Amino acid sequence: MRPLVYELIGVRRLYEWTASFAHEKHLPKLGKSVEGWTVAKVTEVKGHARYFSMANICRAAVYIPHALSFWTLRYWPGLAYVAVLWVLHLVLILVEGYKSSLCGAWLATGSLPDIKEAPLKPMLTAPGWFFRPKRYETSANYSRLGIEKFRQFTVWVMSILAHGFSGKRVEFVSQLSRDGLVKFEQETRVSETVHIISALSVVPLWALTLAGAHRGMVYWSTVIVAGDLALAMLQRYHRARMWPTLSRMLERSK
Repeated sequence: MRPLVYELIGVRRLYEWTASFAHEKHLPKLGKSVEGWTVAKVTEVKGHARYFSMANICRAAVYIPHALSFWTLRYWPGLAYVAVLWVLHLVLILVEGYKSSLCGAWLATGSLPDIKEAPLKPMLTAPGWFFRPKRYETSANYSRLGIEKFRQFTVWVMSILAHGFSGKRVEFVSQLSRDGLVKFEQETRVSETVHIISALSVVPLWALTLAGAHRGMVYWSTVIVAGDLALAMLQRYHRARMWPTLSRMLERSK
């Protein structure tokens, strides 16, 4: 769909809310000022939109077994909760579709400056107590828990979602620079929050499967929660690896 169609059905407002939650600068509407945006930056946002759209489609698909089980056993509260989760993911898919459409439209105008780096500079901010790595959160300890192997598996899955089977690899840090590191650290906070919220959203579903679904759905719900918590832990692993460098940067910025 064209960006205007998305805007007419109210997706622009949803996009602005999600962008603010993720601390991302809002893409301008067509015809507005493009200050701070470049071809490279808009292309990057479009690629991210494809990935998150596919991720939401896959996440919605994991609830299909729940829906079938609830439908078979005629347990309507469970089926209603799955429907709510599907609606939420549909909204997010529309938001990512709007971002991709808007990026494509901006790129087609030829009005974006084609320079290597955008002038946007991420601000270095100290993480709060919750996000700050604790003494026991070291790369070695996380590796002993298998998080490094899980990271490699996650990169493989993300690469397929973002680039298909083209062989291209997703890199967590898009720019090997001070700004790239700061930006990625901020993204880990958002990602960790999202995965914790996702895990919490499955807890009611897990309870509903106990009441009105086949026993296998209880185990499947547990796997989904465990996956979300592992992804949240992966974000903490990233920060633990970056923390020595980031802490020095914070000291110099005082």
